[in-house]
Amino acid sequence: MKAGSHFVSFILLVSLLSIICIKKRDIQEPGTVNMYQLTYETPGTDGTLVTASGVVFVPPSGTGPYPLLSCQHGTLFSRKVAPSYTDSYPETQAWLSEFAAKGYVVVIADYIGLGKAGKSRHPNFHTETEATSARDMIRAARKFCADRGILLGNNLFLAGYSQGGHVTTGLHLAGLSTASI
Repeated sequence: MKAGSHFVSFILLVSLLSIICIKKRDIQEPGTVNMYQLTYETPGTDGTLVTASGVVFVPPSGTGPYPLLSCQHGTLFSRKVAPSYTDSYPETQAWLSEFAAKGYVVVIADYIGLGKAGKSRHPNFHTETEATSARDMIRAARKFCADRGILLGNNLFLAGYSQGGHVTTGLHLAGLSTASI
């Protein structure tokens, strides 16, 4: 087995377990976690900064420090079904809210060209911009939490499915560590 295959297998296992857990028990009631839409800047395909968007889910109460979970979504065919269009993305919101209800701060980026800030063309499966978009969403969420006194711990978890698995692997291969984010 190749060195990187354990990482990809773990991502697939986490995604499968997440789906199984949600189907076997009640989903968290809406409104029990705090959900915020964020915009931030990230480099586009030509290196110039573009505005991107995403969502952060925060546990309903507690003192922290909270671990941070960055989830990367699957392939989308319209910018208006990205996570920042919260009414169009209920399934993903449900399972991300579950993680937040269990004490994680959860972030999900729309990716460049998708979501409410998506004004440019989405560079589908462009590893560099997908990874930097997710990285910069993590940074924006860290700043958002710091500005509001939400204490984050040192643990950073990455998960993704479909195109999001590609993005998560891109983050991993780019060597983005907790210290660099």
